[in-house]
Amino acid sequence: MKIERIQQRGPNDCGIAAIAMACGVPYDDVLPLLKKGSGGGINETDIYDWMLANGWAWQLVYKNQRVEHAKYQPRDPWPPQAFAPSHIVMVRATQDWHFTVMDGRGEVFDPWSADRKSLDHPDYRDVSWIMGLWPIRDRAFPLLFDDAWLKAKIATDPDLDCEIGSPPISSKEL
Repeated sequence: MKIERIQQRGPNDCGIAAIAMACGVPYDDVLPLLKKGSGGGINETDIYDWMLANGWAWQLVYKNQRVEHAKYQPRDPWPPQAFAPSHIVMVRATQDWHFTVMDGRGEVFDPWSADRKSLDHPDYRDVSWIMGLWPIRDRAFPLLFDDAWLKAKIATDPDLDCEIGSPPISSKEL
């Protein structure tokens, strides 16, 4: 998958730009996720929700793996080589935790700085996890959930803006 670098627009929207880059969608399509947080950007579960709603499967690999007697140890080697068409990567950059993107060849596309092109860049002090991404359905077709699940989701998620029976988004609207 060819990734086009997208510059983040503010100090807390690296996750928005990372999803847009990794999934090949416009930044503005992902921007509503910022409304879910407290102003400090998005988190890992926000990414899961977006991926599920937009037809993406993922595999998450954490730096530390569980070993005997409920203890953890770092994976070796770490970070792993690219293992999916695109990846979202959680790195500790110069200031704080930061989302960046890696393609299927291992090239990095950082939404803050175009100079960061690999995970061994000196600005990246740590890599916490890597999420490999695969598209599994066309965004023009809605997911099929039963009505009870959907009604419960709509009733409990104030950020969800839809109605049961509303038509799916067409490819032309994307």
